[in-house]
Amino acid sequence: MAAWVAVDANGPTSSVFINVPAYPVLGVMQNGYTTAMKTYCPSCKVYSLDIPTSSLATGATDQIVSFLRAHPDVKYVVNSLDNLNVGLPAALSAAGLTDVKVGGEGPLATNLQYIRSGEQSFTLAYDYYEDSWEMVDAVARHEAGVPVLASVPPPLWLITKDNVPQTTADIFPVVVNMANEYKAIWGV
Repeated sequence: MAAWVAVDANGPTSSVFINVPAYPVLGVMQNGYTTAMKTYCPSCKVYSLDIPTSSLATGATDQIVSFLRAHPDVKYVVNSLDNLNVGLPAALSAAGLTDVKVGGEGPLATNLQYIRSGEQSFTLAYDYYEDSWEMVDAVARHEAGVPVLASVPPPLWLITKDNVPQTTADIFPVVVNMANEYKAIWGV
């Protein structure tokens, strides 16, 4: 995500990373974004905005718009969860913030539509179906007394208008019949 922002900005800019502190894994993502921005664009400024879980269903867009009004130098919103982008393009337009680009992670069908229409610039996807089955496999192996295989970082896919799929079903799962393959391995 940081690489996309740095390349798109092509010079000093400001971005805000929207985090949900109740989910620690998103903090890891935020640290990665901040660190990568220091590498890709040392002169770029990175802000942070924490959204409480109570605002996930309603209110996040208002908080993001308020932050952007208070920080007019911010031209990129990077959401830790793509569902925080739902409704954001309309809120930005209503606030007259037409020069802000939006990105996120974990696309919903709405986010893919936003990317097709140009209301969202990018999203980051990863193989979360496969990751979930890997975690179940690790538990099964542990409980069976079998060595647990070392984890590897998941592949990440940057989705933009140039490569946006029609639906999330066109992205996931990556391995067809994965559930049946795991069940066969387990003898279920």
